[in-house]
Amino acid sequence: ESVGGGYLLDIPKADSSYTSYSISLSGKDRDLAERIVMGEAGSCGYTGMALVAQCLRDAFVRGGYSNTRHVINAYGYYGSTSITPSSTCKEVINYIFDQGGSAVQHRVLSFYAPNYCSSPWHESQNFICEYAGVKFFDLY
Repeated sequence: ESVGGGYLLDIPKADSSYTSYSISLSGKDRDLAERIVMGEAGSCGYTGMALVAQCLRDAFVRGGYSNTRHVINAYGYYGSTSITPSSTCKEVINYIFDQGGSAVQHRVLSFYAPNYCSSPWHESQNFICEYAGVKFFDLY
């Protein structure tokens, strides 16, 4: 369910100049996007998966990448791609990539789970929000 402006989460650092984009994915790229989002955030519910999918989509836009594999490699998304995507995950990919929806009104490009590891590099970036134990950042 969206909050004001059509975003899933209201954040203190909303960027009024942030623009969402829809990106047409090939079948292979869609499958890989669904799998990496499922592997990274499958246990975080719709909003958690949407945040990770938005990171993926925002990285596509920022880097002008042509396929999902290039984004995964460039941004170091390490989640398993062997988990079959749930119907919720498929809905999230549709919302973020096909409909151009966003979880938050700000570019997000990286994330990590502080309960599982520490990351001084992430913590040196522009913190945007935390959801389901995962911190999301834009790059400086």
